[in-house]
Amino acid sequence: MDGGRMTGRRGRGPVRTGWGAFVLGLAALAGCGGGGGGGGGSADGGTGTTNPAATALALTPQNMGTVAYPVLSVAELGLQLGQLAVEAVRRFQPTGSALSLRESCANGGIWTATVQDGNGDGRLSTGDRLVIEWRDCGVPLMGVALAGRATVDLGGIDLVPTEGLRGSLIIGSDGLSLQDTSANVSRRQRVAGSLAFAWTAGPASTALRVTSSGADDLTLQVADGTRSLTDAYRRLDLGKTVRFDLGRTITTLALRVDSERLGGSLSLSTPAALQSDLNTYPETGRLELRGAGTAVVRLSPNFVTDSPLYQLALDANDDGTPEATLAQRWLDAVRNHLFWDGVRTPAGEGVAFQTLAYSAARLDWALQASEVPTVNPVVRLQLTRPLAEPLQLTGLFRDNGNPANPGDAQRQDVAAVVETYGALSVVRPATPLRHERAYLLEMNVGAGSFAPNPPPLRDALGNVLSMPRTLLVQLLTPDTLRAVIGTVGGLLDGPSASLRLSGAGSISKLGPIASYRWTQRNGTPLSFSATDTAETTVRWGATPPQGLETVTLRLTVTDRSGASEYAEVTISSLAIPATGRLLVVRGPAGEPITQGRTTVLIDDGGGPIAGSEFGGALQFSYFQPPSFWNWSFASADGRPLQVGSYENAVRTPFRVNRNGLEVSGEGRGCSEVFGRFDVLELERDVFGAITRLAIDFEQRCESAQAPPLVGSFRINSTRALRQP
Repeated sequence: MDGGRMTGRRGRGPVRTGWGAFVLGLAALAGCGGGGGGGGGSADGGTGTTNPAATALALTPQNMGTVAYPVLSVAELGLQLGQLAVEAVRRFQPTGSALSLRESCANGGIWTATVQDGNGDGRLSTGDRLVIEWRDCGVPLMGVALAGRATVDLGGIDLVPTEGLRGSLIIGSDGLSLQDTSANVSRRQRVAGSLAFAWTAGPASTALRVTSSGADDLTLQVADGTRSLTDAYRRLDLGKTVRFDLGRTITTLALRVDSERLGGSLSLSTPAALQSDLNTYPETGRLELRGAGTAVVRLSPNFVTDSPLYQLALDANDDGTPEATLAQRWLDAVRNHLFWDGVRTPAGEGVAFQTLAYSAARLDWALQASEVPTVNPVVRLQLTRPLAEPLQLTGLFRDNGNPANPGDAQRQDVAAVVETYGALSVVRPATPLRHERAYLLEMNVGAGSFAPNPPPLRDALGNVLSMPRTLLVQLLTPDTLRAVIGTVGGLLDGPSASLRLSGAGSISKLGPIASYRWTQRNGTPLSFSATDTAETTVRWGATPPQGLETVTLRLTVTDRSGASEYAEVTISSLAIPATGRLLVVRGPAGEPITQGRTTVLIDDGGGPIAGSEFGGALQFSYFQPPSFWNWSFASADGRPLQVGSYENAVRTPFRVNRNGLEVSGEGRGCSEVFGRFDVLELERDVFGAITRLAIDFEQRCESAQAPPLVGSFRINSTRALRQP
């Protein structure tokens, strides 16, 4: 799941998805005995054995601090369970994604997730079920192990105008259990029941609502030694809206708890929604806890002493005048999923925006990339609040090639598209990235890192944003799709010449290739026998090429999810010139000089091909930096060459009563040559100088059974070239 590695995050820990946040939140309940009440008996000293949970609990100065912990903790747990369902569905939702996952947990154990694909469309969609199971899944830093099974029934998916999910999360009768693995500790917790969830997401905001499903209540059972106490949570109506554009979180809570641990029932509501700067504690809002009679405990953010605290006030007769007050830490009751951005948790890894006293006056930032590898990654630059002036951000996805093939030269950078919504900037590639490649996203903030003395970035309060002006994010795209062209190159040297191309070796890990498409990227148009099949044959088109042309052909393959990938091959299209000198050499992949490529060298009179004749040997060279080639032909008896065949040729400098042949290039040559050549055409002027020449040749290095280099050399000749 590590889809992005980034710099510029100021040493912050890794981002966790909703699943990890849920596990840590449940673990937090175990760590505090299911809440600050200590996990034993009722809040006023009862043992819980008479099951007083359905009786309204009397609120007193003695228990006002105790009751807030378990109620807040489970309100947060309910939102985390809803987030768990949403994140699970989103992981499996794309068409063509795998229908099952099995991964190791960070601290031992495994978790699995499987789609029951009811309609057979190959993805998790409306009406399907997702089954998630944890097996002794160790929770980092908490000393506990999670086990159990949950199912998500997907009730609906919305894609436009905003993305949305609806469904229910069902935890079976066996529940989800959290066992303390510390020595000499036997505490165990079990969550069971069901809930309904609804989630929507726009470009710069998300909204999650969790309600009772109607099918079952949500229960939490705490077993400690010989005792087992159960809390039932009813009439849930929990909501959290994250406004990334404003850098704000808005939380509303409503539920009723019948608690054996507390010894009575309570109701929780938020007459004024809790609001906070993104990933900090609330600074406005109010919660109310009501039990027996008119007594009410009000919870309010406390900005007088320290922002991580909230204020409790007991109003015994609900007249607005508190009889007792108390300040407590948010972190003692919740792991901040209530106020964080929805998928992060600070427990054990630091927070994305470090919470300090009076944090509303602080301006900070965080960078997050897609965790699951994708060819359409999303990188988010989030500020705690909008800047006074709109943020200027530019970027480029720099293609660093295939990590498994460092010599890959087919690299193509992709422009970045930046959408800014107040405190949020979303960066995406302008076109999908290629599969199985490493990219470096380079982003310049404001005037960029190279601008002299760039002005500081400030919010409306005058706070300065301290961050690098150049941000770098490393991305690795998935290897689920690969286009492969079987032919590595070739030459079309006349109207009758053809070249067969095959994409049958292309690979899709998400099912069969859905479509093939052949296109020509440049050059005089060629003719394809077919453009939408795995194999095609290419020839000259209606118009001959203009001399030698290097032509790039592309194969694009598309899988059933709609994702595409391409491969390219370069071939030569050649109309043999009537005048000038021409050398063409080619060979299979195992041939050491050509190395499977076709080389065409032309001299139309400008001079890169030079030649001489001496003692029955013709010697030529081509020098056009960085390319350098030599080739020679010689008769066995030292007489000038004539039209005819010359067999059993050896390296020209070492011939003794043998015909001579040697072709070398790009620093590569043969120690021993086994070859032959045919002089097809040879004309001289009255002075004996060659005016027309056509020679075809074949050379093998070191062995008569080695792969052959074949070629043709022409001087003022349009004789057809030798084919491989």
